[in-house]
Amino acid sequence: MPGYLARPSVNTNELTLARLDAVATSFETSLVSTAIRAVQLSDYPCAVAGIRGGRIAWMFPSDRLIEASCYPGKKVLESPEAQREWQVFTAGGTDRTSADGMARHWFQMYDREDELHDVYVTQGFVPVQVMNTLLVLLTLDEYDLFSDHEEDELDD
Repeated sequence: MPGYLARPSVNTNELTLARLDAVATSFETSLVSTAIRAVQLSDYPCAVAGIRGGRIAWMFPSDRLIEASCYPGKKVLESPEAQREWQVFTAGGTDRTSADGMARHWFQMYDREDELHDVYVTQGFVPVQVMNTLLVLLTLDEYDLFSDHEEDELDD
């Protein structure tokens, strides 16, 4: 998916599973590869993760998420919603679902841990049976991540 072609459709708004489906169909790519590339091209704070064996096996964050000091790195599955969806997946569930959760369950925030403690994340779950992976699209509200932080930086 060449960036100059995919970036406009990826950045019309925050990523959703429906938009990922549309982009994957348009480019004739798998949903997993589309999700990874879309997050790489996204101007919004988001990430895509793969859960295998009840743990976070991999995660790709957007640049905007890194700018907010939210970093991948957790391997233990702390999200109660993701734990539940993993159990459904291992029992043979194939339905896509979504749920709100806490960003702190997914990301290392280091110097902003207190500030971002109560920030919500939207979690979109997609079972990928052929890969024995539960794909998770994570999107965060830009205002929750940057409003106070950017004002503080302007004051400095």
